[in-house]
Amino acid sequence: MCKRSVNYIFKKIDEEKLRAGTRAGTQCHLLKTKSLENFHCDDDFMWRHTDFLMQQSIEQSGFKYGKVNSVYHVHNETERIPYASDKTKAYRIIVIEEPKYIILDKRKAEKKDLDNARAIIKYLDPDFHLVKKYPGFDFVIRKLDRDWIKTTNPKWIKRYDKTKSLMSSIKFLIYRYIITKNRRIRDYAIKKYGG
Repeated sequence: MCKRSVNYIFKKIDEEKLRAGTRAGTQCHLLKTKSLENFHCDDDFMWRHTDFLMQQSIEQSGFKYGKVNSVYHVHNETERIPYASDKTKAYRIIVIEEPKYIILDKRKAEKKDLDNARAIIKYLDPDFHLVKKYPGFDFVIRKLDRDWIKTTNPKWIKRYDKTKSLMSSIKFLIYRYIITKNRRIRDYAIKKYGG
């Protein structure tokens, strides 16, 4: 079995941080408590460069500061507005764009969606534990004709009928609304606070 990781991130290895004598950058440190006895920062001016201040304080206190370049720190950033709770300090938003599927041919895309839905009905068992747990199929198979499903694989009829229920339709609309709403919130924040 093979593990699969799909990471839609902007991956950048900071080569400077790998070289000796350069800043460490991230806040992954292994330190002696005594080496930081003279460390002092009583405001939030230093929120971006604490690694400089930390190294400076350590070396000025007579301790040695070093880096281990064979250890990795994966820093995951999320969309956010730094200092969002304090409007006097909020000045930018971090936006991580989502990967986009761009439809080049709508007719071909719709046909492929129907083919995928038909494949689900034709080849998969709705009682198989993985299939049971996957709600995404419900949004796909609802595009199909009930009679075709009944002829092809009647085991799916009960699940198909559920996808046509009022509750399922509401869930589908809520799902679509949340995505739309999140984009609107993101667009509003960019407009208000700048990029």
